[in-house]
Amino acid sequence: YIGDFHYGKTPADYMAAVEESKESVVRVLQKKSPVGQFEKQTEEMLNEHGIKLRRAKYLNQTAGYCRIHKWSGTGKYALDPHDDSSQATSSINSDFEIRKVKNSNVIAVNLYCKMPPVGGEIEFWNISPDNNEKKKLGISKTGFRYSEVSLRGHQSLTIKPEVGDIVVLVGDYVHAVRGYPLKDERIIITFFMSLIEG
Repeated sequence: YIGDFHYGKTPADYMAAVEESKESVVRVLQKKSPVGQFEKQTEEMLNEHGIKLRRAKYLNQTAGYCRIHKWSGTGKYALDPHDDSSQATSSINSDFEIRKVKNSNVIAVNLYCKMPPVGGEIEFWNISPDNNEKKKLGISKTGFRYSEVSLRGHQSLTIKPEVGDIVVLVGDYVHAVRGYPLKDERIIITFFMSLIEG
């Protein structure tokens, strides 16, 4: 991967990793970044509603731009069923602005650069567990991973993104990435968005 992610890190460790990888991210994306284009259009739309778009802050530091990565997995899932909101609201993120999103939806934005011919689909389940449910499963701080038993009986939807697609999803809902042959690649640019007060 290129860029970094706050999952499992203290805010200080995450910010240090962001600083270390910043030049690599800029070099890969270059000037006409699809992330920049998406950000500009989103900013214009939000401005019409009096909402300011910016990156999250930790003390005097700013969160990373995005992460470019691939998940590899030949089993049923390359990335097991999970949610994206638990990691943001975890107590490990004390003083990190992302912890304020607990009353708002976490939005995951995925831009697809390369997809395998077979597999690599996103599977969504129609379930957004509350914190009590997550505690029972032992995943309230990570959102990872939901067992097949915990998802049984909930409706699901599977889609196969194509190269060039942008998938914007509500990360509070459980989702996963289907497995694909190890010889193939699934490369995405990803980042999170949410709404906080103030």
